[in-house]
Amino acid sequence: MKMKKEYLILILVIAALAIYISLRKESRIQYEIPEVSEIASEEISGILISGDGKEFKIKKENDKWLIGSENYPADSYKIGQMVDFLKRPLLMTVVSDSEDYLRYGLDEKKRIMVKAISGEKELRIVDIGNPAGVQNYTFIRIGDDPVVYHAREDLRDIFVPDVDEIRDKKVIAFNRDDVESVSFKGDGKDWVFTRKAQPQGEGNDKNGELFQWESEDGIKAEHAKMISILDEIASIKCFKYIYDEASEELDSPLYVVRVRDKTDHILTVYPKKEDDYRAQSSDNPSPFYLYAWRIDNIREKFEDIIGVNNEEKPDA
Repeated sequence: MKMKKEYLILILVIAALAIYISLRKESRIQYEIPEVSEIASEEISGILISGDGKEFKIKKENDKWLIGSENYPADSYKIGQMVDFLKRPLLMTVVSDSEDYLRYGLDEKKRIMVKAISGEKELRIVDIGNPAGVQNYTFIRIGDDPVVYHAREDLRDIFVPDVDEIRDKKVIAFNRDDVESVSFKGDGKDWVFTRKAQPQGEGNDKNGELFQWESEDGIKAEHAKMISILDEIASIKCFKYIYDEASEELDSPLYVVRVRDKTDHILTVYPKKEDDYRAQSSDNPSPFYLYAWRIDNIREKFEDIIGVNNEEKPDA
């Protein structure tokens, strides 16, 4: 009788161990990071972003990415980040399978939903939640998978549900080597510098051509200083676009910057609104805001060449 009792206890122990091992195995399988299939970058022809009560589509047309029905050009670097993530999300850690999405910012109200599409076909759906606060990770869900994962990078900084944040902020474009003249008009001044051909033995050498930057009244400018001005103009990016043009009254220019290569590239600057200038460009159909220092730097570089002293400088 005692032997039977011991055998029964042994059988129960073995059964309990078997159940425990089985559950642990199932748990390990359940919390294993899945292999996410890769989508070829070329397959992705559109990205849908929705969140914060907004929704818009970014589409690829003729190798250019355009935003919404207005077809605003998108920032190529930001689109590159989006495509790199969507083609194969890099999952770092399994976080939870409890389906308690509110705490991770993955509930319907807080999440950012992103869809990679090819034509009308959905290639991948990702829900983006809160930053995880760990190694720049973000909480995400993929498709119908209920599990919450850590993904690498702060994805809310990449997939911003705001058209203005994704638009290309470059507002003027020209080939520096082809520039024939550059001018700055404002504060009662009109400074124009033209690249003029020079006799043999004089001026700067550009591909065998000798030239000198010279103003209309004979002031000669150092080549390096003119290149500095052109680089400053070429690097201009706005920090925000203006959408309500009627309220801005853009009718009395403060400054006009003109660069001529094979055509005219004109930047028209209007009086400040609070601390920043409002502006328009012949290379961009939308008006925009510029940080004041960008225009002030260009004006000061011209003043340096012309020789304007502190007493002659206009108030900023």
